Amino acid sequence: MVKLRKEHPGAASTGHVWPTDGAVVEVPEDVAAVLLAIADAGFSVAPSKHEAPAEPAVADKADEPEAKAPARRRHARTDDAGE
Repeated sequence: MVKLRKEHPGAASTGHVWPTDGAVVEVPEDVAAVLLAIADAGFSVAPSKHEAPAEPAVADKADEPEAKAPARRRHARTDDAGE
């Protein structure tokens, strides 16, 4: 069995009902696989009581490329020695 969370209230053709926003319902694994495959249905696997809820991923600054300052234009050197 798998605990599925649904973003909004609704029901599946299997008879499972999610009465409120974010409700969690236990369904058989095969049903969970079918429901999770529906891209915009709002289903996700609910963490078990022993798991901490997943935290949103935060980009680590160390993984980001450094912003580079625009390159300075170099002026051509004039050489007075040739005169």
